[in-house]
Amino acid sequence: MLEPRVRDLVSDGVADATLRDAETELSRVIQPIKFEREGRNAQGGSKTADADLVRAELNDSDVSFEELYVFSPS
Repeated sequence: MLEPRVRDLVSDGVADATLRDAETELSRVIQPIKFEREGRNAQGGSKTADADLVRAELNDSDVSFEELYVFSPS
């Protein structure tokens, strides 16, 4: 009786944390290209190299920047 409810609550908590982590990671990954397109500079690191790396990874995948941007939290 109580066990299934506890299991559901724990499962919901894990799912929420996983989605938050995924949103944060997605924002971090697409930030260099997003900033480049907006004419802004990303904080830290080699901005152009980061954008080029993300762009190269996207070119090797079946996902476009626009598709990722739709799902980014910002």
